[in-house]
Amino acid sequence: MGSLGLKPINTNGQKNSTVVVIEQEQVPASPATRLFHTKNLNCHIIAILGCTTKINPDVIKKGLESTLLNHPRFSSIPDTETPMKGGVGVEHSPKRLVHTTVSLDDMKIVKNALNLTINDVVMGMAQAGFSRYLNRRYGNKNGKGSSKTNNLPKNIRLRGSIVFNIRPSTGIKALAEMMEKKSKARWGNKIGYVLTRLPISLPDNPLDYIRQAKTIIDRKKLSLESRFSFSAAKLTQDIFGSKVAAKVTRRILSSTTVLISNVVGPQEEITFYGHKLAYVAPTTFGLPYAVTIHFQSYCNKMTISMAVDPQVIPDPYQLCDDLQDSLQMFKEAVTKQDMV
Repeated sequence: MGSLGLKPINTNGQKNSTVVVIEQEQVPASPATRLFHTKNLNCHIIAILGCTTKINPDVIKKGLESTLLNHPRFSSIPDTETPMKGGVGVEHSPKRLVHTTVSLDDMKIVKNALNLTINDVVMGMAQAGFSRYLNRRYGNKNGKGSSKTNNLPKNIRLRGSIVFNIRPSTGIKALAEMMEKKSKARWGNKIGYVLTRLPISLPDNPLDYIRQAKTIIDRKKLSLESRFSFSAAKLTQDIFGSKVAAKVTRRILSSTTVLISNVVGPQEEITFYGHKLAYVAPTTFGLPYAVTIHFQSYCNKMTISMAVDPQVIPDPYQLCDDLQDSLQMFKEAVTKQDMV
């Protein structure tokens, strides 16, 4: 009688592990799954099934290919190494700061036509812009050099961290008022974040980017993930100190490719010690990303501000153009939709 032992299973995490093509919507891995995939634990669950009849390997194989292999959980690689992903230590690399400005009124036209929010339009622009940018990069890499053809890998996956200020907004107050001793204005923000997939594709209808983004963001809002992330970070800091909290936060954020935030700014022009501001372009440095993008509204403008690692993103203004062109693509699509 032959041996009933199992063949050795490759658990070294090498790139030759099976990569599964997933066409359906992906759901973020559960906390237990992420824990199992850490280097310290690296736990694999094995199920041994006993059958009452002789096994037909061909039938089993075909069944697995048409069912489990298409399930979001049945995968050995959580994310794709795209041309936008920074390497180890990317937070310490020099960054290039760039920005561009688009019309907030154009964004409102799209928002009102689809009965959505500005944040939905922002996330739609991000997905469309990233898709156009990556499609060009993959095309150039493969020697095709054309953005009109679909050069994206079939199984491409990209995840982002979206930052939320969960403090109730009470409006913008003058600096002098906030400096008063008895002022009720509170300093600082309560920053929470969510980890989410950013679908990369080239759909026939460009408005699908926004609709897909809305579905994802609405689900994240209902999950209260941003509030839990803030509370968890505060609890970790209170118990173990800032150094441990920073390590935990960095570990979580480094599993994503890009950081995105959208901040509502003043609706009227403001001055900085007598200097009237034309735009506001905030950004960050020191996080484990090759790309951070901040959308900042001001009056009737929306500034898209980016901090990029030039070794990873050698053409940041092209990425700015792709984001800006995405808004025009949406505006043209809703205009045509209204004319039909």
